[in-house]
Amino acid sequence: MKKRSVEDASSDAACSNRGAAYEPEPFVRPEIVAEYLGIDAGTVVRFVKDGLIPGHPLRVSGRRMHWRFLLSEVRAAMLAREPKHVRRVQTKERS
Repeated sequence: MKKRSVEDASSDAACSNRGAAYEPEPFVRPEIVAEYLGIDAGTVVRFVKDGLIPGHPLRVSGRRMHWRFLLSEVRAAMLAREPKHVRRVQTKERS
């Protein structure tokens, strides 16, 4: 089985929005998400367990959990997060 890259997955998602037949965005492995975010695959799994990014569990056998992701959901979750270094400034109401 050929390994998929971030470019393959994102181009598949882009192509799925074109044309007459609708093709859903493919689910990708943690390694693809890791490449997309520039982090380790183990960190991706930790992020999903901590609720920082969305993931879809896939139980194959026993207790082992396999995770699959939609890059569009991961991207949306990352963009929705407010960076910790940005502080909100409270303004006083003037009367």
